[in-house]
Amino acid sequence: MTPLDPVKLLKKYVWLLIGSAVVGAVLGVVSHFLLLWFYPTYTAEVIFDIKPADAPIEMIYSDAGRADEFERFMATQQQRMVSESVLDRVARDPRLPQEAPEWAKRYISQGQVNYIKAAMDLEEIVSARIVQGTSYITLRVKWRKPKDVTALAKLVREAYLTDIRSTTNITVAEAREVIQNTIRDIEQQISDLNDRRARALREQTVDSLDDKSSALGQQQTLVLNQLAVVNQTITQLNSLLAEMERMRSSETGITYSDTQRAAAEQDPIVLNLRQQLKMMETEMQQLRQRGFLPGHYEFKRMQARVDSIKQQISSSIEEALARNFDAEYDQLKRDLLTYQAQQEKLTAEAEALRTQLADLNKTISEIEDIDRRVNELIAAAQEASDSLAKLNQQAARETASRVAVAQTERQPNQVSFPKLIMMLPGGVVLFTGLVGGIVVLRELLDQRVKGPSDITLLPKARVLGMIPSSEEDPAAGKGVETVFRSASSSVVAEHYRQLRTAVLKTMQRQGHKSLVVVGGMPGSGASTVVANLGLACSSADLKVLIVDANFRRPKQHRLFQTAEAPGLADYLAGLSSTDEVIFHVEGESKLDLVPVGSAEHRVYERLGAHQMSEFLAAVSDRYDLVLIDVAPALVSGDGMAIANRADASMLVVRALGETRGMVARLRNELDDCRAEHIGVLVNAVRSAAGGYMRQNIRASRAYHTPGATVGASVDEAPEKD
Repeated sequence: MTPLDPVKLLKKYVWLLIGSAVVGAVLGVVSHFLLLWFYPTYTAEVIFDIKPADAPIEMIYSDAGRADEFERFMATQQQRMVSESVLDRVARDPRLPQEAPEWAKRYISQGQVNYIKAAMDLEEIVSARIVQGTSYITLRVKWRKPKDVTALAKLVREAYLTDIRSTTNITVAEAREVIQNTIRDIEQQISDLNDRRARALREQTVDSLDDKSSALGQQQTLVLNQLAVVNQTITQLNSLLAEMERMRSSETGITYSDTQRAAAEQDPIVLNLRQQLKMMETEMQQLRQRGFLPGHYEFKRMQARVDSIKQQISSSIEEALARNFDAEYDQLKRDLLTYQAQQEKLTAEAEALRTQLADLNKTISEIEDIDRRVNELIAAAQEASDSLAKLNQQAARETASRVAVAQTERQPNQVSFPKLIMMLPGGVVLFTGLVGGIVVLRELLDQRVKGPSDITLLPKARVLGMIPSSEEDPAAGKGVETVFRSASSSVVAEHYRQLRTAVLKTMQRQGHKSLVVVGGMPGSGASTVVANLGLACSSADLKVLIVDANFRRPKQHRLFQTAEAPGLADYLAGLSSTDEVIFHVEGESKLDLVPVGSAEHRVYERLGAHQMSEFLAAVSDRYDLVLIDVAPALVSGDGMAIANRADASMLVVRALGETRGMVARLRNELDDCRAEHIGVLVNAVRSAAGGYMRQNIRASRAYHTPGATVGASVDEAPEKD
């Protein structure tokens, strides 16, 4: 589909849209009064105030949960107000024929009420809406009679309240049962926990776990202290035994301490010998007093006895030291064994105490956990009891259903529909939208080429330029075939100059000389384009040759007022030379023309023969540019035949005369030819949507006209069409 420019489209159809808006306004006003007379609508409203949930819900939900619950409750009540059960209750209400006689009489036949049909129609006229940001729900009933619509609103209100109260009673009973079951479960859990606590105390065979724990702790401390002393004593004994073992095995012998030597001195044998020694020393002293000299026999004998006793004392001391050392060593070993046995006993006792304490602490922890859980359950039971009391209190109130009537129905004193303030703009919007939709759809489905922008939609298509319609340019006059010469200051002539620039840039860049100009379909204006492009190029000091190869409807000889023959057909028939078929265009210094030639020699097949290649090669050496006019591609294959002989090709299509699909096909065919396809020219382009083209034409004309006033639009950059 064609992409649309909304601004252009709006400006193009602005008056049509304005007219449709006026018509829509008139239709809206007429519709208002017709509906007001034949089918007015009155609305009766009832406003309900929805209350938040009380204790039972608070036990279950958090703050966020309560908010979600409240929103869900409001949405539920909104649907419930218009539910089938409520509306069916209204339809079956025996008061309906008396309260709303005009509405109800349509459903009464032979004294019987068609409840099903009445309930179905109630669904169409009853609605409920939550008032955003509040706790209100508005119930609306719409119908043609104000009295009946008020009565219907009343009956729907009462039916809804009856329905929700019955449901609320069931809900309250269920909630009460749930809370009571919860309390019973909590009490059973508390009983089970107390039994576990009693069993734990019985297993420990005490009444107070704290006293037993304190006693065991003290006993464990005492045992550990005793064990530490025993361990220290064993360490010391091991050290002494090791030292004594070392002295025994030492080569230097045993080194006795002063204490050990003092103990040896107290040995009875040593003491007896020292007593004897003392007595002998006393006797020797008496001998000295009596005058015995050391050399005396008696003195020597006594001295020998003293020395012998001293020797005995020394030997006895050594024996006592050795005996005492061995006795001490044996005693240390016996003491070590004793302490080791005591160590084992204390270690076992300490381990037993540690195990008892661990079991006791585990029991204490278990009982503390039981006490904590019991306290929690007691609190939960109290909370449940409070909730039950609150639920009973809430159930006794009129608002137990959490729904209160904030405003009852009132008989309306004016219609709710139609309203002129709605019908007038509604008619404008609807009718204008309908017309606008038709316009947009028409523009989207229009496949005709209207300007260069449509060519750009085609894949690989290149736009060389456009030529505006002469009808859009008052300066062009009627001589459009040679407008470049007859109205050189016109906007059309200016576009030919732009085309010349684009064509020459491409041709010279590729080194091309011959260009075949192919029209899409009859009336595309390809012959006019060839003539004016030739004039434009010759005015740029280029030597240009126009070749009329349109054997079917030749035109170039008439445009430039030359003879029809001899021409191209005669050359291709071998009857004329190149120089004989070339005519100089009068009034143009560098423009020549090869007319079509004699009618009897116009053989179409020769246009694609080698003679055509020879002709183009001959004239390409003599001219800067050779322009070839051919028959339209849609009705003839001459253009494609010559495109296989020429250097380049250009497709000319007429705006609003050819479709994009046809242009795409012709462009693809030209791409397959030998000649390079340099682009597409859109001819006879009319004012674009919004009048941009017309505005640009006027600005260009004013600019090229001496003394003319150029409007503000001239300074604006012209939009591409």
